[in-house]
Order: sequence, then C-alpha cells, then structure tokens
Amino acid sequence: MLSVSVLVADFKNDTGDAVFEGTLEPAFGTALEGASFVSSYSRAEAHRVAAQLQPGATMLDEPLARLVATPRRHPQCGDGVDTQTRR
Repeated sequence: MLSVSVLVADFKNDTGDAVFEGTLEPAFGTALEGASFVSSYSRAEAHRVAAQLQPGATMLDEPLARLVATPRRHPQCGDGVDTQTRR
C-alpha cells in the first residue's frame, strides 16, 4: 500500500487560552498516523523550511504549509496539504 505523508498546519487559537497553543497539531498528526498508510511530516522540519521560505513568519498557516509541502520540495507529500475533502 502506498504511504501518504501529511503536514498539519498550525491551528489558529481563537480561544484566548494559551494552554491550547501548539497542543492540537501533534495530537491531530498522531491521530492521522493511526491509519496504516499515513505518516506525519516533521513539524520541526516544516517550521525550519517555512522560516527559509518566509523569514519572519510566526505561524505555519495553510498557504505556507502548502508551500512547504509542495511535491517539488518533498515528493513524499503528494500534492501538498489537503485541508478539504476532495470531490
């Protein structure tokens, strides 16, 4: 079976509660990895690449995550970050 690498972008914390900063992304990635054909792209590596692509960026938002996960840069990521169900 073909393995798919997934990069989880940073969630925007609108709760005002700092306890949620950076806690959902790893849990979400771990949950996705429960599927035998999914592996998570390293978030540390993604943030490193994002800093090179967009110096000063403080968040790995969806557009930046898509750029980091482009197939040219990381062929194992397929066609990038999929945030919506394909039709």
